[in-house]
Amino acid sequence: MTIAPSIAALEHRLGADNFRRRLRAEEALLRPLRSFSSSPRTNAAKLVMNIPFIRFCFHRLGLHRRGYAQYMNPRVADHLVRLPHLPLALEGLTILQLSDLHLDLDPGLGAALARQLPGLQYDLVVITGDFRNRMTGSPDAAIAAVTTLRQQLRDPIFAVPGNHDMLAMVPPLESAGVRFLLNEHVVWTRRGAALVVAGVDDAVYHKSHDLARAFAGAPPSAIRVLLSHSPTLYREGPDQGVTLFLAGHTHGGQICLPGGHMVLTSTRCPRRFLRGAWTYQGMHGYTSPGTGACGVPLRFHCPAEITRHIFSSGSACPQVI
Repeated sequence: MTIAPSIAALEHRLGADNFRRRLRAEEALLRPLRSFSSSPRTNAAKLVMNIPFIRFCFHRLGLHRRGYAQYMNPRVADHLVRLPHLPLALEGLTILQLSDLHLDLDPGLGAALARQLPGLQYDLVVITGDFRNRMTGSPDAAIAAVTTLRQQLRDPIFAVPGNHDMLAMVPPLESAGVRFLLNEHVVWTRRGAALVVAGVDDAVYHKSHDLARAFAGAPPSAIRVLLSHSPTLYREGPDQGVTLFLAGHTHGGQICLPGGHMVLTSTRCPRRFLRGAWTYQGMHGYTSPGTGACGVPLRFHCPAEITRHIFSSGSACPQVI
């Protein structure tokens, strides 16, 4: 297997074992599907094969327009992260989270987001994986869509790959200004106060995540934010002193029953971790219901979301426009 120099250069960031594990998983996606199993790859294949049937059913039921409207109109949701010992310099700090964009699914979503994002107030942006919808083939369409969307976002922008993403996407997107955190961290400062933003690679399909490596050498007393595509790593967060764990992947169910009740889940962890705010052993967490959609550009009883996480030492949410 020939590895492009730009991709080979990522080995020291992921770690040698994680790098090889990810490449093996990416290569496996290129092999013909021979039998059905419980693997994520098979599940993805089943979904792709059923997409025309799913869309046909919703058209026949007269629900397609409603589901498409929920997909094309992401709501802005504010999540208060209350930390009694928050440094004064970080009071009101706002992190904008996008997740599960799947921008190659429908070109209209990028345009819809471009109308919403410029007017929002925030300090930094995080994207918790799944930039593209397809799991095989060229990622060029998704790269182009993300590069265009990036122009509507202010720096800095930090991201982690999802289970739909491939390493070949990292160099061009980093050239466009999206800084990936591949089992690594950055120290971002605001008025002299440090904030550690760490990210791990995909734990769903590629299994190339490494929390210990991501936080190695990080300031021990700083507020720590972890970006993970999936919430399945929630048990490991407190061991690394994580303050806020941000994830996606679940889409919040995407197509739900009235009241937001999930019909299908794609993640093996308790349901309380699958959508919205949660806590675990003193760690704050938030699982985005997704800014886009996967498979079909439809959502029911689970609106797409642009999330702002606002840090405060008090109980009231600071005024953020």
